[in-house]
Amino acid sequence: MKRNLIIIVTFVMSLILAAGCEGEQKLEEADLELTPYETVDNFQGVTMKIKEGSVSPTNLTVVFENNSDRQGLYGEGFVLEKNSENQWFVVPSNTDEYSIQDIGYDLEPKSVQE
Repeated sequence: MKRNLIIIVTFVMSLILAAGCEGEQKLEEADLELTPYETVDNFQGVTMKIKEGSVSPTNLTVVFENNSDRQGLYGEGFVLEKNSENQWFVVPSNTDEYSIQDIGYDLEPKSVQE
C-alpha cells in the first residue's frame, strides 16, 4: 500500500510540474538527480487528473478515480519530479516554506475523489 501511495504522489507532482512551469526557465536534467523510486504507476485501474480550470500558481485540484476492486491510500505529502526521455528527475524544492500533514485518505474501490 505504501508503494502505491508513493506512486500516486509522484504522478501528481509530475502533473503539477507540467502544469505549473509553462513559460518558466527550463530545468536542465544535468542539474537534477534521478528519482530514487524504482517503480512508478503500477496501481492498475487508478488514474489521476488535474481538474480543468483549477490550476493557479499556488494551487490545483487533483481528481483520483479508482476503477479497481482494491482500496487505495493517498496523502498530502508529495515529491515533485520531471519526466524527460523516459527518465524521472527530482525537482529541488524549498520545504522550509510549507508544512505537510502526515495523513492518509482512503480511496475506496469504484470511487472518485478530489
